Amino acid sequence: MSKLMNRITIISIAILLLSGMFLQMPAEQIQANNQEVETELIDFVPSWVKEGGRSEMLKRMVDPELRLQIREEIDEIVNERVESPSDIRFPELGDTLEDWMGDFDRETNFEYDIEQGQALWSFVNLDYNNGNTVHVDEFTVEDLDEETIAFSYDFTGEDGDSWDPEAFGDDLFVYPRNPDAVRYSIENNTGKMEVEERRNGTASSYGKLTPIMEDLDNSEVRMRFRVDELGSTQWLRVWVQSDQFGSGSSFARNGYGIALHLGNDELALQRREDSSTTKLEGVPANMTTDWHWLKLRASEGKVAVSLWNDNEEEPEEWDIEYDIPEVQKKSMLSFANLDADEESVFYIDDISIESPENESIFEYDFSGDDGADWDMDAFDQLYSFPASDNPDGVKYSIQDNTGKVELGKQQNDLSASYGKVIPMMKNPMDSSMLMRFRTDGAENNQWMRAFIRADEFLDGNSSPKNGYGMELNFNTNQLKLFGMENKNTFHLDSINVNMTTDWHWLRLHINEDELAVRLWEDGKNEPGEWDLVQEISENVSAGESIIRLLHLRGNLDTIYTPSDDPDDPDPIEYTIDLMKTQVEEFLDVGEINSDEAARHLLTHLTAIEQYEGIGSMDKAVKHMESFKSLLEHQKENELISPTVYDELKAGADDLIEQWE
Repeated sequence: MSKLMNRITIISIAILLLSGMFLQMPAEQIQANNQEVETELIDFVPSWVKEGGRSEMLKRMVDPELRLQIREEIDEIVNERVESPSDIRFPELGDTLEDWMGDFDRETNFEYDIEQGQALWSFVNLDYNNGNTVHVDEFTVEDLDEETIAFSYDFTGEDGDSWDPEAFGDDLFVYPRNPDAVRYSIENNTGKMEVEERRNGTASSYGKLTPIMEDLDNSEVRMRFRVDELGSTQWLRVWVQSDQFGSGSSFARNGYGIALHLGNDELALQRREDSSTTKLEGVPANMTTDWHWLKLRASEGKVAVSLWNDNEEEPEEWDIEYDIPEVQKKSMLSFANLDADEESVFYIDDISIESPENESIFEYDFSGDDGADWDMDAFDQLYSFPASDNPDGVKYSIQDNTGKVELGKQQNDLSASYGKVIPMMKNPMDSSMLMRFRTDGAENNQWMRAFIRADEFLDGNSSPKNGYGMELNFNTNQLKLFGMENKNTFHLDSINVNMTTDWHWLRLHINEDELAVRLWEDGKNEPGEWDLVQEISENVSAGESIIRLLHLRGNLDTIYTPSDDPDDPDPIEYTIDLMKTQVEEFLDVGEINSDEAARHLLTHLTAIEQYEGIGSMDKAVKHMESFKSLLEHQKENELISPTVYDELKAGADDLIEQWE
C-alpha cells in the first residue's frame, strides 16, 4: 500500500513539524555524509516568520516576495546541519526529507518531477512457509548512448561482509524490520540476499535496491543470478527507465520492468505509470536453481527482455519485445456548457502553434463552406459529450470561414455538455498557442480551456492527465493558469477579466520553466506583458518543501489528533486514484482473492471517477453507495479480506462526506 503509507508518513511528519513549529531530531535521527550527527531541537522556521501566531505565519508564507526570503533562510538553517535533503533521515518512518518532498508535492498537487532513467531491483516473498536466498554475481547497467558502463557491481569481498551501501545508496532496504527479514552479505565473492518467509500481519517480506547512477535515456541492465528454491509465491523484479520505488512498495512508481514469478514460472514484462501496473506480456521462464542471466533493455522506443541459463549461449532473439508509447506533449482545447437553460456557441477564427524559434507546428484557418465539418486530417480528436448526434451534444462546423462549436444545454443527470479538441501535431516541449475566438453568450455558465505540454484526455474528463492549461470562465469572469498531474489539478494564478461577445485573442505560452498567458481584444496590438506568468521549476528546495508543508497543513493539529498507537493511524485524505492504487496493491499481496474481484472494484471506481471528473457529484455519491454494497458482497463471499473491506469502505465514506 505504497500511497497509503506515503500519506501516513506525510501526516506524521507534518505533525512533527507543526507541533510548536519544531522538528525534533534527537541523536541518531539525522545522517549526514554517512556519519551520525548529534543535534538539539532544531527550529527550521525563522522567528520573525512566526510572530503573531500561525495565521500570520501562513500569510507571510504565501506572500510572493516574503516566500522567497523565507525559503532562503530555511535553506540556510537546513544547510548548517546537512548538505542536502537526502541527508535528513527519519529512521522510524523509513524516509528521507528528499523522499517525502516528492511524495508530499505529488499528494498536494504541486509540480515536482523526478526524471526517469534509473535501474532498480527487488525480491519479494509472499509465502508464509518458505523463505529464499538470491545469489547475484554481477549487476551492470550500460549507457547505450555513450556506450559506457553507468553502474557495475561484482560483489567481491570477504565472506560475511555486507554489500557496499555506497553502491546502492544509504540504505539496503529491508521490510519488515526488528528483526530484519532480509540480510545482505558476501559469500564466495557473490552477493547473497536472504529473504525470510512472510510474517503474519505483514503484506510481504522484501528487499529493494537502487544503484547509485546517472539518469539514462537509453540503457541496458544485465544481471547474473540464481535462487535456492522454486515453486513459492516469490518474485524477482528488475526495473529500467524508472524514477524511484514507491514508499512502502517493491514496485517502481514509473518505468518498465520484469517480474520473474518463481511460483508459476513466468517471466512478465510490466509497465508502471503513476503507481499503476499494466502487464504487457508474459512467457514461460523455464527456471531452475542454476545460474541464469537476465537482460533488460529500454532503447529507441522499445523495451525488451531476455532470460537464459548460464550453461547456454546468449540468445539472439528477445524473449519479449514491446514498443514504448511516445510521450505526448501536445496542445489541446476543451469547451463546456454548464447552463441548464441556454445553449452555448463558440467561434474560432484561427489556431496556430509555434515553437520558441517561431517555426510553425500547427496552423488551421477554418475556411470552407457553411455547414461543412472541420477537416479531420487536421485534428487527432474532435470529441463530443453527449455524442454529436444527441441534441445536447457538441457540433463542430464551419460558418463564415470560422470554426463554430455548438454545445447543448446541461442535462439533468450530467454536469455539462463538453467538447475536446486535439490538433494533429508533433510533440514539442516548448510552444506557443495563438487563437482568435468569441462567444455568443459572454455571461453564460460556460468556459473554454487551452492546454499545452499535455499528454491525453481521459474518458469522462475535459482536462488532460498531465499538462499545463488556462481556463477562461465566462460566468465568473476569471482567467486562470493551472497544472494537471496524474489527473489532479493544482491552481497557479488567476485574474479577473471583463469578457464581451466581441472577438478576442489568446496566447498560451510555455518555454522551459516559464508558463504564461495573455488575453486582448481584437483590433488592438498584442500586449508586451503577460496577464499571468508562472515559474514551473521542477527543482524544489528543502526550505520550499517545508514552507509548502506548513502552508498546506497549517491547521493540521486542529484536524488530526497525533497518536502513538500504531493501531490508530492518522486519518488519510482519500481520492479515487488512491483507492484504485490500493485495489491493485491489495491484489498483488493476495488480500483480494481474484483478478475478477479486483476488476469489478476498479470498474466501479473508474465510473465514479468519470462522474467526479465532470462535476456530477450526485451521481458520484450514488455510485459510491453502490460500490460499498459491492464491498459488502465481496466480503461476505470471502473474495476480499477484512482489511480490504475496512480500508476501501473508509475511503468510500470519506469521499461521500466530501462530495455531500
